[in-house]
Amino acid sequence: MIRIFATNLCLTLALSVAVGVASGQGVGNPGAGTPSAGDNKKPAIVSSYLGGLGEVIPPGSLASVSALRPAKLPVSSDSAQNTLFLDRVIAQEDVVLTSGVWYGEGAEPPNGAGTFYLDIYRPSNHPLPNELPTIIYLHGGNGNKEAEPAPSYCYEFARRGYVAIAVQYRVGNVNTAAGDVANAIRWVRENAARYKVDTDKILVGGHSFGGVISAELTVNLSDYFGADEGRIAAALLCAAALNQFPVNTSAISLEGPPIMIVHGLNDPIATVDGIRSLVTDLDNLTDPVNGTRYPYRYLEVPGAGHAFYPGTGSGITVPFIAGPIDADQGWSNTEIAGKAVADHVFQFFFEHLKLGGTVQPEGIVHAASFDRGMTIAPGQIVSIFGANLGPVGGVSLRLEGNRVSNELGGTQVLLNGEPIPLLYVGASQVNVIVPYTLPSNRVRFEVRTAAGTSDPVELFVTSNNPGIFSRNGSGQGQGAILNQDFSINSADNPARRGEVVMVFGTGGGLADRPIDAAELAGADLWRLRDGASAVLGGMQAVVEYAGAAHGLVNGVNQFNVRIPATAPVGPAVPLVVFAGNSPSQQGLTVAIQD
Repeated sequence: MIRIFATNLCLTLALSVAVGVASGQGVGNPGAGTPSAGDNKKPAIVSSYLGGLGEVIPPGSLASVSALRPAKLPVSSDSAQNTLFLDRVIAQEDVVLTSGVWYGEGAEPPNGAGTFYLDIYRPSNHPLPNELPTIIYLHGGNGNKEAEPAPSYCYEFARRGYVAIAVQYRVGNVNTAAGDVANAIRWVRENAARYKVDTDKILVGGHSFGGVISAELTVNLSDYFGADEGRIAAALLCAAALNQFPVNTSAISLEGPPIMIVHGLNDPIATVDGIRSLVTDLDNLTDPVNGTRYPYRYLEVPGAGHAFYPGTGSGITVPFIAGPIDADQGWSNTEIAGKAVADHVFQFFFEHLKLGGTVQPEGIVHAASFDRGMTIAPGQIVSIFGANLGPVGGVSLRLEGNRVSNELGGTQVLLNGEPIPLLYVGASQVNVIVPYTLPSNRVRFEVRTAAGTSDPVELFVTSNNPGIFSRNGSGQGQGAILNQDFSINSADNPARRGEVVMVFGTGGGLADRPIDAAELAGADLWRLRDGASAVLGGMQAVVEYAGAAHGLVNGVNQFNVRIPATAPVGPAVPLVVFAGNSPSQQGLTVAIQD
């Protein structure tokens, strides 16, 4: 199931658009040089960053939407362009550790004595789903939950957005140990809401003897859990000592959980014969009719010994896990087939668990102002932020005739169950145009990809919700504005008093006639039903035209604002545009000179 989660970032909406002259009937007598229908001027085409105006594009260019990239997260040292559950997106200091949690049956022993404790590593200070994939990590036979490599494994998973839980259990006997871990998993399920655990995505993994227990629970699940107790979603076996503690694989089937296996070719303790036997058993499950294979991945690391972390003398150490955690070593510098071992591991789980974000109301924002309010207007362009929403490289608008497609890169956005026009789809952002035909109270958003459909999010419908695009993509500062001569308004190129500037936004509300949000605005320009006004530097300003922007998608609004003859001058004069009685965001400016 795909889920979208919230971010509170101001992100750049980089729209390359064909900006048309939008004035005409009912506009009045603009005067010489002012854009008007009477001038019969061919529309000028600009690279309007509706968050970053750029150079003029030759006339006739088609409206398109370019890449949208989130700004760097203010709360983490890792780039916001990284993908949750795939890359490190959480700083080490933002992993919250809760140590010594009792999971055993009955009363907790006095003074914390006893075996049945676990440590919980949780990510924080990053937009996260309400439920997170969770790995139950099992230490080796000579270790414990506090000793390496347990903390390193858990930090590595938590920094990618997982909940990681290191479990202390009784070692030596496979069945006893597996029973202890099964009880720990039951405890995790019972306390899932408290720790944001997604009970459908609980993994089990471990090193050495811990890898043996992970294998035992994976292939013989029914020996430890009832039919109604859920299942293990996947397993990670690292240097599993199956040569010393073989597991019975007779009960496993093609429907078993995916297994990621990493093993050192030169391991002197957990020799490769044991793990290769398991791999052979998994291969033998292949369906002879359709060729369906068991879902596993086996990485045999050349030159590696038993320990997959620094500081050991067992064989040839390959630093599988970083230590110290924040150093550029470990998984990140051990390459197999051109990829770091960590990349193989997390890519495997990412694909097989179909990981994604969770829908949060704040994840749907006004594309121009980035307001995270819970309301939208007919025809408004909105941005949905999250993780794993579409292709990593991003896919821009596609036209089908004169209409914007409602599918891009395998992604659809559903509004009340119906697909709506898409301007851009990427891994962390989707831009859509809300239809002009909306119910009067509220609407339901869902995102659908090949991995599933998101949980729904409801937003309230309002008549007008105007916002003006800014050049820097923050929703603040210099607006996405053209001067009367179609040049880009800026501090170095201000408009003059008495001239008309063309201001671009979205969310102005209904048109004066029925229109299709998916179409490009043609020569027969529609106008905003509820009209528009403006305030420039505290002074009332006349809006001579408010409606479609020729050549752009119908979700873009163009406001032709006449600068008062006595307006304040300067590089950043405050501008607010009203659609009906609703104002655009504060903090938007225009450059004006005498």
